[in-house]
Amino acid sequence: MVPLDDFLARQRIGFHKAHATGLSADARVLHTDAGDVRNDGLLLATGARFLRKLPGIEHAIIPCDGIAAGEAIRDRLAALDGGTLCFGFGANPNEPVAMRGGPVFEFLFGIDTLLRRQRRRERFRLVFFSPSDRPGQRLGEKAVGMLLDEMRKRGIDTVLGEKPVRCEPDAVQLERTRLDSAMTVFMPGLTGQAWLDATALPRSPGGFVQGDAQCRVPGVACTFVAGDGGSFPVPTGCPSRRTRPICRPRWRRAICCAPCAASRWKKRSPPS
Repeated sequence: MVPLDDFLARQRIGFHKAHATGLSADARVLHTDAGDVRNDGLLLATGARFLRKLPGIEHAIIPCDGIAAGEAIRDRLAALDGGTLCFGFGANPNEPVAMRGGPVFEFLFGIDTLLRRQRRRERFRLVFFSPSDRPGQRLGEKAVGMLLDEMRKRGIDTVLGEKPVRCEPDAVQLERTRLDSAMTVFMPGLTGQAWLDATALPRSPGGFVQGDAQCRVPGVACTFVAGDGGSFPVPTGCPSRRTRPICRPRWRRAICCAPCAASRWKKRSPPS
């Protein structure tokens, strides 16, 4: 725990410990389980939530599901003498770019490195699976080739182009392939927070709050959305226009995490 009382006091920030439950029609009253909070302007930065519709998802570990998930991966790995470890991620079928595949790549390569340092990599088979034939396209086409090449160099098997059908306690069933699994690390697709259903905010097909290029919620005065809770337009001419309509607001404006954005900001540093 990091105490924030002094920081909040210095910045003159009031803290209301509660869960959001709804919003008035004009967005000037936020309903919470600890009472209503009135506002003159509202910034929604509540993030996304995981879709848990895949049958047997409880048998997989979702790496970004909190500290407990990280500890579960650590403990499971320490208890294993060998076996097959499966890594994959899914998407939101109504907004296919609503996914977080990056952490899965990090865990995949990180665990491979850890096992090598422990001198027991040869006891394990690592498998990466994806419904896409070209996973990681949001990072750019060049990145896809680099990722797959690195997997080949490390002896990580891949099963591409098959959607996961279900997770089992000791296996992952894909459309055509069944993978034995001593540990399954899987990142489901994303959607908006459940409490948004109790609001009149405009939503994207995938369930996120709609935001424009300046992060404003259309049709709702003085209301903004930031981060994974919103669905934002991609700048015209962006090379990832077809692969990433969801963009994170960064440094006061919404840009996409793509090569065009990187080149635009490469000579600038974030504000302190």
